[in-house]
Amino acid sequence: MNFSFCSIAFRNKKITFPEILSLLSKMGYQGIELWANHVNNGANLKEIKEQLQEYNLSVPMVSPYFDFTAGKQKWEQSIETAKHFVEIASFLETPLIRAFTGIVGSHEATSAQQEDCVRGLKEVCSIAKDSNISIALETHPSTLVDNVNSTLNIIAKVGAQNLKVNLDIYHMFEVHKDPLLALDSLYPHMAHVHAKNAIIKPEEREKAKHPLLHDPQPKADFVGIKSLAEGEMDYKPFINNLLQKNYGLYVSVEWFGTNPEEAALKDLKYLKELVRAPCPQLNKQAIVS
Repeated sequence: MNFSFCSIAFRNKKITFPEILSLLSKMGYQGIELWANHVNNGANLKEIKEQLQEYNLSVPMVSPYFDFTAGKQKWEQSIETAKHFVEIASFLETPLIRAFTGIVGSHEATSAQQEDCVRGLKEVCSIAKDSNISIALETHPSTLVDNVNSTLNIIAKVGAQNLKVNLDIYHMFEVHKDPLLALDSLYPHMAHVHAKNAIIKPEEREKAKHPLLHDPQPKADFVGIKSLAEGEMDYKPFINNLLQKNYGLYVSVEWFGTNPEEAALKDLKYLKELVRAPCPQLNKQAIVS
């Protein structure tokens, strides 16, 4: 199991990209999940690749924004975005591109929106396939993959071998209250994990319905954000179960609060403590050094 940190955490900080890489490398992270804005807007990919190599950090996933449910213009823009990020991912030797389906939930979506999404994902997967890149659906509120069944339904309808799941486990915990149920159900398709935690008061739930979703310039913090150890989801059984499954890919810490430097260090320390804690019937190869 490897650990990475989502670069979107630094969206409100005056810090250079090399400074972010240096910080994460010194802490002991093995990777950095790149937010679209950190590899877009005229970024020099050659320099980024050299900097990643200098700090010995991999990029397990790049995270742009798609929307296949808001009409023809957004659909076509999403296809062009996918083409652009396939080139970026290929150059950076990144195996995954994160995908949102749109900003309509599975229970609210019309049949036409469902069909548009399936058609869009088929197209994106086809574009990515030749570069040996997979598309990772992020489980998230107010999307067509906002619960286990809807996620499996979309995967089945698209029918592409390179359509995977980025399991944002906190959001599945919000829906199902049982993260192990979500993990077991989606594990055959899982290629990445997002780890965050929160305590959301009932009166804040509507405000937190889809935080930062499809905002290319997000400024707000995640409502109720907490460290992995202090939120309402218990990460110990989840990490233990990943180890029992011999999960060898990445878990990305996702932070949407203040002090990302402090959060990055605190959450990595906590995850490593969980991995090293005694757990029965574990394959030692799954345990990070």
